[in-house]
Amino acid sequence: MKALRTLWTALLLGSLLIGIAPEQSAAQGDSCAAVVEQVMTAVENACSRIGRNEACYGNAQIEARFIKTYTDAQFNRPADRVPVEALRMIRTSPFDRASGLWGVAVMDIQANLPDTLPGQAVHFVIYGDVTLENAGGPQPAIPDPCPATALAPSNIRSGPGLNYNVITSVPAGYDLLLTGRSEDDAWLFTQANRMQGWIAASLVDMTCNSAADLPYHDPEATAYGPMQAFYFTTGLSGPTCQEVPPSALVIQSPEGYTVALNANGVDITVGSTVALTAPPGGAMTITTLQGQAIATARGQSQPIPAGFQTQIALAAPPGDPAHPMPAAPPEPPQLLDPAMWSALDALPGELMDVPIEVPDMSQWRDVDDFCTDPANADLCADLSSLCGDGWCDPGFGEDEYSCPVDCTGEGGYCGDFVCDPGFGENVESCPEDCEESYCGDLLCDPGIGEDANSCPVDCDNMGGGGEGGYCGDLLCDPGL
Repeated sequence: MKALRTLWTALLLGSLLIGIAPEQSAAQGDSCAAVVEQVMTAVENACSRIGRNEACYGNAQIEARFIKTYTDAQFNRPADRVPVEALRMIRTSPFDRASGLWGVAVMDIQANLPDTLPGQAVHFVIYGDVTLENAGGPQPAIPDPCPATALAPSNIRSGPGLNYNVITSVPAGYDLLLTGRSEDDAWLFTQANRMQGWIAASLVDMTCNSAADLPYHDPEATAYGPMQAFYFTTGLSGPTCQEVPPSALVIQSPEGYTVALNANGVDITVGSTVALTAPPGGAMTITTLQGQAIATARGQSQPIPAGFQTQIALAAPPGDPAHPMPAAPPEPPQLLDPAMWSALDALPGELMDVPIEVPDMSQWRDVDDFCTDPANADLCADLSSLCGDGWCDPGFGEDEYSCPVDCTGEGGYCGDFVCDPGFGENVESCPEDCEESYCGDLLCDPGIGEDANSCPVDCDNMGGGGEGGYCGDLLCDPGL
């Protein structure tokens, strides 16, 4: 992560030097490669030791605006630095081959990283024709996480209760980091499978003394720190030469950590390196260069593995063109264009601790072609999930109620809150589903979300009026 910062701060200072002495740049040749090479030679002198929640100034063509309490901030000379929370807006300029100018800015933000990781930060590199507006507030206090382990296969939900959607699930023995609790201590806030959500306290073995040791986490409150939430646009025109990547915001999370961001109203979890573009009036594109990202918009989530990108249609609210919001869920992922990002891959490795390696997807025509390779079967199963594809995927909101053909027609799963002896579930093998009340026990129990729609075998008059089941309910009931 220091690598990306080091690399692009080199771009930053280099652009400063070029902007100050364009004649020197021209004397060395006007090729893009020569300009980029000159930029990188200045890597150690600009923003190499940028602090957490700090922004570093680029060249004279960077425009910055500040909140009122920072009206005296100095951010107009090479290597000037200001707190990220001071910035209201920052705009960088496109690459100009003739003058050798290239607007580049660098920021390190804390986002949702715990305070106990002082050396870790999320690295932002803004370069080219990009406008970035801060939509976050003051940095919230991030509690020290409490390590825990899932006692059984468990659902992670969007809120603290059974009435909230399942967003993902974890197997028994899964390691968790707990950072909050519900008001009644019955649910715990955690991160799992690159997503944040709630798990029942009864299903975890925690190292802290009790749930009461964790701070209360308001499920309705979304606290974003400075630049953890933002609006942004990128220019319509592309780079003027192959050696320069398109104007973009590149984000890299610390190795081994996943960070939560909100860009143009889209929730994004980043587990390594992504590039974001959003031309005015167009769609936002999230391209995963390394690791994996997840985009969530309009109630649907889309995983984006390395080598893929997804688009989210944006629409500005009436009278507010500067703040576009998602107009549709994320589109199915597509292969990234290696040529578009090859300039990142070609940067000198000695400048980086962890170099960016853009996946070469050119051997496949499209996603369908990619998925015909048996070696990609597991990855393709995670790319998208549709009801009827034979995969029960809680990460896409599928469960036995929303998609019974995937989640009960071919097999149930422990944690779906249906105790199904036909799939070997009982009190011993799946206490989460079978320990107390369950769908199929002939008792209509609203306390676990049972009603005529969710559990007709217990609650629907047409299914027995709560007096019994029916043939086809996947429960063999000798009592009937």
